[in-house]
Amino acid sequence: MKRSGLFLSLLLAIILSNPAAEPVFASTADPFSVQSGTNAAVNESVAAKEEVPAAPVAEAPKEEEKPATVTEIAKHTVQSGDSLWRIAQKLLGDGNRYREIIEANKAKYPSLEKNPDLIFAGWELEVPVEKEVKPATDQKPTEPAKEEATKPEPKVEKENAVPAEQVTNLPQWSTEEKVKKLQSALDSANRALLAQKKRIADLNEQTIRFLIDNKFMTEEEWMAMNPPEGYTYRLDRVGKIELVGSDNKPLTNADMASLDKKAKEAAKTTTQKETTKPATEVKPVKETKDSQADADAKSKQEAHDKAVKEAKEKAAKEKADKAAAEKSAKEKAEADKKAAAEKAAKEKVEAEKAAKEKAAAEAAAKEAEKVAETRYQKMLGEIGAPDLADKRSDYYKAIKNGSDLLSKGFFGGTTSFYKFVNAYDFPEYDIPSLQRDLRESQKNYEKAIDKDKTSRTLGIFGDTIESAGKKVEQSRARLEKAWKELGKALDESKAKAKELESNVTSNKSKAATVQKELDKLDKYDSKNASEVQKLSKEVKEINDKIKDDEEKLANYKELKRVFKI
Repeated sequence: MKRSGLFLSLLLAIILSNPAAEPVFASTADPFSVQSGTNAAVNESVAAKEEVPAAPVAEAPKEEEKPATVTEIAKHTVQSGDSLWRIAQKLLGDGNRYREIIEANKAKYPSLEKNPDLIFAGWELEVPVEKEVKPATDQKPTEPAKEEATKPEPKVEKENAVPAEQVTNLPQWSTEEKVKKLQSALDSANRALLAQKKRIADLNEQTIRFLIDNKFMTEEEWMAMNPPEGYTYRLDRVGKIELVGSDNKPLTNADMASLDKKAKEAAKTTTQKETTKPATEVKPVKETKDSQADADAKSKQEAHDKAVKEAKEKAAKEKADKAAAEKSAKEKAEADKKAAAEKAAKEKVEAEKAAKEKAAAEAAAKEAEKVAETRYQKMLGEIGAPDLADKRSDYYKAIKNGSDLLSKGFFGGTTSFYKFVNAYDFPEYDIPSLQRDLRESQKNYEKAIDKDKTSRTLGIFGDTIESAGKKVEQSRARLEKAWKELGKALDESKAKAKELESNVTSNKSKAATVQKELDKLDKYDSKNASEVQKLSKEVKEINDKIKDDEEKLANYKELKRVFKI
């Protein structure tokens, strides 16, 4: 016997054993297809054709799952050499999409709309980047949703079917309740199949078995759900269950209520006919003795009184326990509050004390630094150097101006400022660093005196008053040596500046004299062309020399300002 025929025989034997039910199945190419909308059909000849093999079920083509996309905002800090085109090429994969970056950032940087070619290093740009989100593919499909071929169907012979008489206590539902129960089971199954993008699109032996095997309903519930005689279930296009008759029209709730009413009236008529039969003689029941009744009543009353007493005692105990717990909690809360207040007061006193000590220490430190700074400035005055310890930028700019002032052209060789420009190669001529060393040495010396440091920690760590004083003298000696060398370069610059000033004055006078001779000539008379050419060239050369000398004098002014010469 074919497996499908055996399965149908078993299911029909169960359903047909109930005289009020009729087997109903509807078939479709794929009962789990999302696109199926096939109407149900009444298969009245299944039981008679047990040996006919079931038609193969065609699989519906699976829709390719397209990955979803989400837009994320990527942050990009503009670097030197960046452009909107390059940023779009890097983050969006296409430089021509730079307009998207403009739209996303024009509120923050309005200049982007008018001049997208001009962006500045340090700008924080927001770039909307689309990313694909792959659908979850690791979710295991519901086991019963596999094709029947992958799960062997048990062989059940017809004579092994369970008669409906042996199934007791079947729910007694109205027709409308049956439809609702079946709809609920179907909806639960469809929610389970949602992860596989499938749904049940037809009611047949395969889908009914799927609902039962996966516990969406039981065998007894399905037997109780059988429709009235002459009617069948089907699914509409949106997955709603309809009850239809021979005219293939769905019944309304009112129609189903009318069917139930007629069935009840028919059952009532049958019952009345059975009650018209002669009644059998009923023997009187022997009355219970009064003593036994009194004993039972007394026992029940005692049990009741005992239960009431125990309940009262339990309630009183719970009340007392609750009151004790509340009291204990209140006392604990008060103790905690008091301890917290005492702790806060103690912490406040300690904090105020620490703040005073810190303020006193800071004041003492500031006073010590002030004294050390005064002595440091005094030493600089004795050396004749301005304070450049914290003005390294001005220092190097002035040194460059001095080099330009003394420079004799591209191949003019090095100047007297060479050692002061290359601090890495000549650290002994780094004036700002030497001045900072002198200042720190003076501070450490005064600290050693204040702390009366006459010995080192473990004999090797730290400074004594004597060693700290020696470091001050050494730092001062190094600074004096470097400043003397710089003084030579400054003196050379001063002499050069004086020479340039003299040249400028002389050349201006010479240029004026030549210009007067040129002005006397008729420039537009060709006879004077040779003389005009000569004088014009001479005026231009003198003015160029004046300009070069004045530019070098400007370098000296900056040198003079920084080094106070």
